[in-house]
Amino acid sequence: MVNKFEYPYIRPNQSWVVKLLKPIIAILLFYCIYITLNGYKNELVWPSLSKNKIHYVFFVLILMPLNWFIESRRWQMVMQYIGKPVSLKKSIESTIAGLTLSMITPFKLGDYAGRMLLLRSEYKKPSLYATLLCSIYQNVVNLSFGIIAMYFLIQLNNHFEEHMWPFVILNTVVVVMALFVMLKVDVIIGHIGSIPWVNEKLSLGRIDELGIASKFHLMLLSILRYSIYITQYVLILYFLNVENSILELIGGISAIFLIQSTIPLPPFLSFLARTEIAILVWKIIGLHLSVALAATVMLWVINLMLPALLGLVLILYKWR
Repeated sequence: MVNKFEYPYIRPNQSWVVKLLKPIIAILLFYCIYITLNGYKNELVWPSLSKNKIHYVFFVLILMPLNWFIESRRWQMVMQYIGKPVSLKKSIESTIAGLTLSMITPFKLGDYAGRMLLLRSEYKKPSLYATLLCSIYQNVVNLSFGIIAMYFLIQLNNHFEEHMWPFVILNTVVVVMALFVMLKVDVIIGHIGSIPWVNEKLSLGRIDELGIASKFHLMLLSILRYSIYITQYVLILYFLNVENSILELIGGISAIFLIQSTIPLPPFLSFLARTEIAILVWKIIGLHLSVALAATVMLWVINLMLPALLGLVLILYKWR
């Protein structure tokens, strides 16, 4: 039996739009990849590498699908909670398709559109809520651990103090507000969804409050994703012969993720910004420019470019 949500439905008069958009998406994605990788080709100098450390890259590659599996599971949980259950397979496909479109759109708006592409029409609008809720939880985790890392780095390195204290204080306020919103976001959106014209547009229906267990589960999965990011970054740095203490590396990585989370740019532009951020943070800690650039490029290719190309294949062959 075919699950009712397994295949998207496109009205016949819309099929030409789909056929037109597919090559446009492909061209834009390859163009974004080109300008991203081409942006630092002159500055990128690979440090001396050891074959004995190649296993670090292998572990990073293994963690990449695990990371997107966890994100897919989070999204599947919320979709089930709002009464629009999808299979894990469909959740994975939608998540990867969302990543692909987020690569070519500002503010990651493509993530919302991409996750709708492979769903049936009655599942599309409710998926916006699921994507928003997952994004809020992940950003709260990024900001919270980043604030802790900033405090740690300020104590560890005096150079951070004059540059980062205002940023830390501002983000601490943001985190407190975000935690409140996170705990009550289902109630807030539920009240908004109860407004007749909003419910008519988004078709959310009645949204009950998430239980404590569900919120805790969602938060744990968000923290697990964050831990995978940290682990991948540390392994890449070890592969690049970095010898700093692991606490110092984790603190620097968390600080980088914190600053990156406040920059609402599409990945092909935020790559340039995140590279400059990484250079700033690692320079203060004492890492060489070549290491910062090499680590940023490797992580971007593994965590974003490769799954985005897979998402493009899904869009080309399954969106109809």
